[in-house]
Amino acid sequence: MADARALQRKQPICYLRVFDRNSNRMVGRVIDITTEGVRLVSETPLPENTTVQLRMPMPEAVQPGLQVSFDADVKWSGLDINPEYIDTGLMMTDITDADRLAIHRLVRSYAFHS
Repeated sequence: MADARALQRKQPICYLRVFDRNSNRMVGRVIDITTEGVRLVSETPLPENTTVQLRMPMPEAVQPGLQVSFDADVKWSGLDINPEYIDTGLMMTDITDADRLAIHRLVRSYAFHS
């Protein structure tokens, strides 16, 4: 299957935590990210073909106290290289320009090519 991404995903140096905005439950950690999507690793899968409301605290060096909020469509889930974990691919569908810019700064400052 061809990769339809317009932007190359980047792997962060630190694995940022991502939380459900409604329950405040941690849903996973970022293993790669762009300004359009994110791949998480977690212990439990998110249901495919659903939309989730998420927040992600940013590193202090990007912007102290900032928590990026976005809605995302769950595109796929599958076993991680470590079969005790699940990888999930998300496409951001509702994010402010300011939060997208913060992710752009994160990718430039804290990421390297995979």
